[in-house]
Amino acid sequence: MNSTRRNALLLVLDYSAFGVGMAFLGMTTVLPNLVRLLGGNPLAVGSLAAIQTGAWFLPQLVAGRYVANRARVKRHVLGPIAIGRSLLALQAPVLLLCAGRRPGLALGSLLVALTLFWLGDGLSSVPWYDLVARAIPAERRGRVLGSAQSLSGLLGIGVGVLIRGILARPVRFPANYVLLVQLAAACFGVSFLALALIREAPSDAVSAPRPGWGDYLPRLRAILRTDPRFAWVVGTRWLSGLADMGAAFYVLFASDRLQVPPATTGLFVSAGVAGSLLSGIVLGPLGDRHGRQRVIAIVMGLRCLCPALALFAPRVAGLHPAVGPALLAGAFAAASESCAFANLDYQVERDLGPGEVVLLSPEGVQPICPPGERMQICTFLWVYYGYPASSYEGVNVEASRYRCGAKLADRDRGQLNIDCVAGIPDSGTGHALGYANPHDNCDRDSNTHAHRYRHRDQCSSNGHCYRNGHCHCHCLADRHFNGDSH
Repeated sequence: MNSTRRNALLLVLDYSAFGVGMAFLGMTTVLPNLVRLLGGNPLAVGSLAAIQTGAWFLPQLVAGRYVANRARVKRHVLGPIAIGRSLLALQAPVLLLCAGRRPGLALGSLLVALTLFWLGDGLSSVPWYDLVARAIPAERRGRVLGSAQSLSGLLGIGVGVLIRGILARPVRFPANYVLLVQLAAACFGVSFLALALIREAPSDAVSAPRPGWGDYLPRLRAILRTDPRFAWVVGTRWLSGLADMGAAFYVLFASDRLQVPPATTGLFVSAGVAGSLLSGIVLGPLGDRHGRQRVIAIVMGLRCLCPALALFAPRVAGLHPAVGPALLAGAFAAASESCAFANLDYQVERDLGPGEVVLLSPEGVQPICPPGERMQICTFLWVYYGYPASSYEGVNVEASRYRCGAKLADRDRGQLNIDCVAGIPDSGTGHALGYANPHDNCDRDSNTHAHRYRHRDQCSSNGHCYRNGHCHCHCLADRHFNGDSH
């Protein structure tokens, strides 16, 4: 394999791995949810976009002058990103240890790590483009970068589906987010390794002196003064960057106001990546035919359309059932029994976690306190208190009672000769049915449960007394019910 082909494959791997890692990290999807679950206020959520934009663009002013006219630049790419990406990878254990007990510390550590991550990538971005120019000939550069973008986009769509599955797992916070950070860090590690393996050709421009700061900054000001079109583009870019600061709030708006479940965050990722692919397919040829200025105008128009569509979504929630949960708004309910929702045509969204506190208002559901790490739900909800049609943590009450009775039957099989089994009181019916099912000769539904709140002790012919105990299931050996002895 020649050097050019090797470098092209490594560059595609670097670009794709970084893109997939960013999809797992989700600066406008996954991270806003995580920041808020850690107790972050809207300012903390909005800072995500400011960190990404400011920490990535501002260091490029320094990096441009620093790497100018250097013979080799690869080490100037690897050094900054090694620091930033290593600190980001450390956030997985920090979240695991601190998110439940000290969420403020976990949030601060995450924001600092993200700042250093983008500072590192901002410092390495200018030498990265220089490295690409030295590693890939100009006639092949477009195809290589196009292939990298296409592969990154296709993988990103699949990553969105994977994120949805990860966030839907019924595990304690922050286990799902720790896994996403780990996957992102692994992808960034693959990207770093691919960059390290690229073979760099030395530059011929080393003889030219590197400009000093006294010449560098005045030159930038002169360009802005003498090239109004360039200055206009820079101003437009700054305005679009300010608009992007609201991108982190779209997923929170969908979660609070439209009641989209957190797992749907993955679909936001897939939609964003699919939109990027589609824009490349449509806007590329459009730019070739009508010029880049037309493309910029269309892109900025779409930026203005995004918040308008988001704010209009609640108003069309009742137009048609096909609008679905993505546009459902204005109706929220909470209940201790999940069966209460069915008759009112509500859908069960999720169970609150241990110690979790939320605020219900006409504007949506706002998290107040994130769920704790230790599950402390009372098992008596399944055994006695819960309605048979209800479910807790995804486990149906009647089904759990049935399995409880079946386990008791497995214990007693071959030891007792059972004629009849009945549930006393009514919550014991599921236990009785589960117990009776393995015994073919056992009456499965005695009418004695009609007297379920009378005497709760049962006596067998040999004088032993059976109490309802914790399973509410009564087994009578060689004896029939008579009179009022229930």
